[in-house]
Order: sequence, then structure tokens, then C-alpha cells
Amino acid sequence: MWKKMFRSRPSLDYRKKFICPECESNSLYIIHDTACECENGCEDNLIDIATIFRKDNFDGFFTSGYIREHFWVDDEKMNQMLTEIIEDNRYGLLSTNEKQKIKSFLFKRTSQIEEKLDDLVVDYLNKNSLKKVPSEMTVFGYLINLLEDTHFFMNLCCKDLALFNCGILFAPIQFYSGRFFYNNAVEHLFQANERLYVILGILYNYNFDDDLSRNKSYRIENYIKNKADYKNSDIKKILESLKSNQMYDTLKSMRQINTHDLSYFSKAIEDQIKTDAVKAQDFWDRDGDKVDSDLYLPKIKNLIFCLEKHFDLLDQLILHSSHETNISKLTSFPMIEKFMDYKLQITPRQYNVQEIQKLEDYKLRLFSKLPNYGGTLIGDVFFRMGEVVRCIFDYCNIENDVFYQLWVRNANLKLNDLIDKQYLLYSALSRIYSCYDKLSRYIAQHYPKHADIMYFQDFEKKTEKSSLVNAIKEILNDKYYKLLYALRNDIYHNLRAGALHGDEGLNYFDNLLFITVFENTKIIFNFIEYLSNNSKQKVGRNDPCSCGSGLKYKKCCG
Repeated sequence: MWKKMFRSRPSLDYRKKFICPECESNSLYIIHDTACECENGCEDNLIDIATIFRKDNFDGFFTSGYIREHFWVDDEKMNQMLTEIIEDNRYGLLSTNEKQKIKSFLFKRTSQIEEKLDDLVVDYLNKNSLKKVPSEMTVFGYLINLLEDTHFFMNLCCKDLALFNCGILFAPIQFYSGRFFYNNAVEHLFQANERLYVILGILYNYNFDDDLSRNKSYRIENYIKNKADYKNSDIKKILESLKSNQMYDTLKSMRQINTHDLSYFSKAIEDQIKTDAVKAQDFWDRDGDKVDSDLYLPKIKNLIFCLEKHFDLLDQLILHSSHETNISKLTSFPMIEKFMDYKLQITPRQYNVQEIQKLEDYKLRLFSKLPNYGGTLIGDVFFRMGEVVRCIFDYCNIENDVFYQLWVRNANLKLNDLIDKQYLLYSALSRIYSCYDKLSRYIAQHYPKHADIMYFQDFEKKTEKSSLVNAIKEILNDKYYKLLYALRNDIYHNLRAGALHGDEGLNYFDNLLFITVFENTKIIFNFIEYLSNNSKQKVGRNDPCSCGSGLKYKKCCG
């Protein structure tokens, strides 16, 4: 981990067995951009590392085991030193044990996983006498990138816990709330979890469906339970230890509620009011940071427990992948074809300041209409969309080099390594997905004819004609909604598009995600306003139903 701070090139470049200009053997190990060591003990002070990289004269790659055995670099000690000096104000609210665990995940265990993943690639290249990773997507290449992607989301979860601390401490100066980051941590954990199941399916030759939405984690789990080499494996033991624990169940339930129903925070308020309204008022009628601290801080241990199990599981999957026999038995699967078929679906574009500002104006206008809706679900949608709008604004602030400077100036808060554009985009996307399903739940509650609806996409099967169904089908046919829906499986189960295409590919994908977020935000705001106009009409039993079916209310939704 410490070496990454001094490296400007891809990690595999630092595994190459370069020719030493002193002894002319393939024995030169470049540690980072300003340090190298020759296995034969040659004087390295005069070696120009930039020239070595430019000539790129090497033969094969060093494994991490070989480096530990033949060179003086002590990665373990350096990583430990880095972990100890990293600024602690990010973790000030956490217990000593929680703080140590998170720092261990972010530094020690992350370093170990990155080394192991590089070793997988190095072994593959050495055994096949290759000097670079093949440009075409192979089963092995897809697996490696999916392992890296899984680790990416686990790391996001770790960063969320540090940001949760910042959310509580800096609430008085209007930083994001603590609950914003806790909810992100839960979401990122389960995005990693679902990828781990896909990896299990790949390693145990699960027959993946061409319709990626049907490759549910529970189906993969039911399949691998019957595999002889799984039954006595450490993978099984870790999974059982994870899933049998109440901490995992608590987070899974929280995620389910946040995604499809009244958010955990809002539901906690509603439930407590039903139980003891006076006590509830005393608890909730306080500053948000105080409430977030009391409600979520005791649950940090749940995330840390589950994260540790996920790191253990990822370690085992990397070990499983390192066996040549396992890799050679892998068969292709539809995710590769879908990934490689990824094509330009919309033209990248830039939004002007006025277009961005309109989202805030729209949000404020809708706020005054919240009393028109029955219940709290639309209010929950509104506040989740408020978080989306903030993510959009801060995405633009990062683009314009304002965001990081602002928080250093306001709070001496350094966020460069915790929040980037992609972090904000994924935060916004998870909320947009959930808001569509929350809206479907609202409709099911207020329009009895649609009580069978579970998810927004379910309206695709509706055949009756009404202004409500027509409005929803117009959304379902919108190109930006379709893009959002298509991206959902990639975001939750597949490789992030752009992951293999370097900075240019990721920048394009970021722009694609931003357009998707921006346009779907407008769609949801428009639909909320449509529902407001419908809900404030007082309908008699013999009047036309407000859903627009043309039938009398008593014969339709009454």
C-alpha cells in the first residue's frame, strides 16, 4: 500500500524483471518511481529509473514471494508505519478497536489483496510467456477484473465509515449527514457481496442465465451447496459464519428497507411514534448529527464484522482462483458477452450552470407540495432525491476544482482520497433506483387497483389504459430510464463499464453515469409533481377515478 503513494504507473510495471544496466541480467526490481534494487547487489544510485521504464527491456515478472525472498524491501513494516501515522481525526467517534479494524482494512489487508491479485496476473503471464495482458477479454481476465471490482466496493465501504465520522463532526457546517454515509456503506457492502456470489458462480461453473437479472445470489448459493469441493471448503465456513450472524441479518434488512420501502431512518421515526409518541419526540426533535450518532454509531460494529468476513471470503476466492486447474476448467458465460457488447448508447454532453441550478429550484418548489401526499413515503422519496441533487452539485464542483478546496478551507477536511466523482455518482444512482421502487410502493398503497405492484418495472406488464399507467409507461420507454435499468445489472453484478479501458474509458463512463443521474432526477421530480396534482383532487365515489382510467372511483380505485 505504501508503495502506491510513490508510483505513477500501473502496478504490473513494477513487477517486471528489468535488465540491470550494471550487470546486464534481468535482476532489477523497481520498487517505486525513485527507488530500485538489483538482486545481484549492484550499485543502484546511478540507475535512471525513468530511462529503464522508457526502454521497457525486461523478461518475465517477479512474484511477491520472490521479491520477499530476494530483496530488502519490508512491505509489512512500511504498511504498519503508514497505518499508525495516518490522521486519526477521520475516526474520532469510533472505538479504538473499530478504528484499528478499519485502518487495517484500508491499508494492511488492501495491500495484501492487491499483491495477491497482481500475483495471479503475473503467474498467468509467466506461464503463457506473455509480456502484457491480452487486449481481448478472456474468462481469466474477466475474473481478475471482477475480483478487483469487488475489492473496490469493499474499500468504498471502509471509506464510508471514515466519512460517517466526518458527517457527524461537520454537520454544523452542512457537510453530508452521517446517515448518508452509513447508508452508502450498507449499499457498497452488498454490491461487493453480490459480486462475490458471481465469482463463486464462475469458479464453480454455475450455468448463468443470459438474462443477467435472473442470476440471483440465492440461486448461485443453492447450486454451489451441492458441489463436493465446496462442502468442506473454508469458503463455505466463512459464508455460514457471515450469514448466520444477526449483524448480517440486520444490515440485509436495513438495505432491503432503504431500497424498496420507507427508509430505515424514516421507518424508525414512524415505529417509535406508534410505540411512544412523547419519547419519540424527545429523541427525534434534536439536531440531525445527535440523532445520527445515537441511531447509527452503535451499528458500526455490524459493518465491521461483515466487512472482515468479506475480506476473508475474498482472500479465499483469490486463493481458489490461483490454482491452475481451476482456471483451466472455467467456461465462458454471458456476462463477458454483455460486457464486450457494451456500446455507445447516448452522446456525451455537458450541462450548463442554469440547467444544474434548475434541479435545486425544482426541489424547492416540490417541497411546498409535500402536504398534498398521504403518508410519509413521498416525503422519503423527496429527501432521498435531495441527496441526489447534492451529489450532482458536488460532482460539478469536483469538475471545476472547487469541492476539495472548499472543505479544506471550511473544516481542514481532506477528502481527495475518500470522495471522487464516481463515489458521488454511485451514491446518486443507488438512491434513484430506490426512489423508483418507493414510488411504486406509494402507488400500490394509494391506488388499490395497483396493490400487486412491487417494483416500478412491474408496470410494464399492465395493459389497462389510464393517465397514471400511461405516465409510467412513458417513463419506462424513456431512453434515459432504459439506460438506467440496463446499467443496474452492471452496477450490482457485472464489471463496471469502462473498467478495462483506462482513464479515457472511465471518464466516458463517468459522463454516461452523470447524464443518466441528471435526466432521471428530472424524470422523478416531474412524476412526483404529477402525483401531487392527482392526489390533491378530492374525488367522490361517483366521480371519475383520479388514476385516469375513465371509470367511476367506486368501480376503480375506491
